[in-house]
Amino acid sequence: MMSTRIIDLTESDSDSDSEAEQPSPASKSITAISQPRAAPQPLSDVRNGSRANAAPAQDVPPALIKAINTMEAARLRMYVREFCRDIPEVRDRLAAQTLVRGKDVIRYHKDSDSEDDVDSEIESSEEGQEDRNGNEDAGGTERVKPLRPIAVEDDELVPLYAKCLNCKQEFDVSTNYTRECHWHTGEKELYEDDDFWADHDDQCHGDPYSFRDDEDYAEGFKWSCCDNLGGDEGCKTTKHKAPVNVIQSIEVGQINKRRAEEEIARPVYARCAKCEKRYDINDNTTEECASHPGQKAIDDENEYWADWDDQCHGYPETLVHDPEHPAGFMWDCCDGALDSEGCVKARHEPLENGYKR
Repeated sequence: MMSTRIIDLTESDSDSDSEAEQPSPASKSITAISQPRAAPQPLSDVRNGSRANAAPAQDVPPALIKAINTMEAARLRMYVREFCRDIPEVRDRLAAQTLVRGKDVIRYHKDSDSEDDVDSEIESSEEGQEDRNGNEDAGGTERVKPLRPIAVEDDELVPLYAKCLNCKQEFDVSTNYTRECHWHTGEKELYEDDDFWADHDDQCHGDPYSFRDDEDYAEGFKWSCCDNLGGDEGCKTTKHKAPVNVIQSIEVGQINKRRAEEEIARPVYARCAKCEKRYDINDNTTEECASHPGQKAIDDENEYWADWDDQCHGYPETLVHDPEHPAGFMWDCCDGALDSEGCVKARHEPLENGYKR
C-alpha cells in the first residue's frame, strides 16, 4: 500500500520565512555601505559663548560671598576694573547690567510745572511715555517726537543708576516715570517753639545746628518750606532728578557735557597700601608700584651694631621702626637697605579709606 503524506497548510513556516527574509552577510555589508550616513549636526552656541549642553554654572562658594560682602569698596572696585579689562565676557555682561543709552533716559522737566503737580502721578507716567514715543497726528499716524536735549547724546552710554539730587536715593534713569521722589525745597530750621531744646546746654552739648542731620534730633527742627518737622516726608513730589536727566538748552547741555567729561578725566587719588605713594585709581594699569614683600630685619653683617650694648641701649629689635636707626636694618626679602627701591613691582593696591581728590 502506498503511504500518504499530509501537508498542513494552516501553519506558516516561520523558520523558512525568516530565513528567506534575512539577507546574507554579504548583502548586509553591501546594504550598509550603500546607505548614506547622516551628517553630524553642529552644537549651537548660546548667548554667553558656551555650548548649549554645557554643565550648569557652579554656585558661588560661601567664603567668596563673605569676602565680597566684607571687602572694602575701594579694593572691590579695583578687582572689578581688572576683570573688565582682562575678561571680555565679564566686561560685556557688566555693561549690559549697568549702562543705558542717552535716548532711554527719562527726562526731568527743569523749572516747569510738569514737575510741580503733586496730584498727577498718572500724567507723569504718560508724559514720560510721550517724551519717549511722541504722539499721533490728525491722520492717526504715529509721529516720533524729538527727544529734548540733556547733558548726553542719544547714543551715548551712561550709568543706568544715579543718585537723586533731591532725595539722595539711587534710582533707575530709564524707568523714572512716576513721581517717587519726595523732598523738601526749603532748609531745616531750629524749632524753638517746642520744649525739645529746653534742657539743651550749648556749652555742654554743642551747637544745636550741628545735630541738623541727626535722626535722633529730627523733632527739634522744622522745614522752612512747609513748617513740618525735620523727620517728616518731603512736601514736594516729583520724578527723581540727576545731572544726566535734566532737560536743558543746547548751549547748557554742551557746557554740562564738557564739565562731565572733565569730571570723568579728573584724577582720583588713593594711597597705595604697599608702597604708600599716591596714585590715580583710573590710571593703574602698569606695574608702577615697587615694594618689599618681606619684613625689616637686623643687618648682623653691618658694622652699625659693632659698639652696641644691649644692656645699655636696649635690644636692637625694639628699634626696627625707629627713624633714627635705618642703617642697622635691612629687608629680609632681598637683603636691601631700608631706603632701597622695592624689589617687587606690581599695580598699586588702595589703602582702605584712602581716596582723595
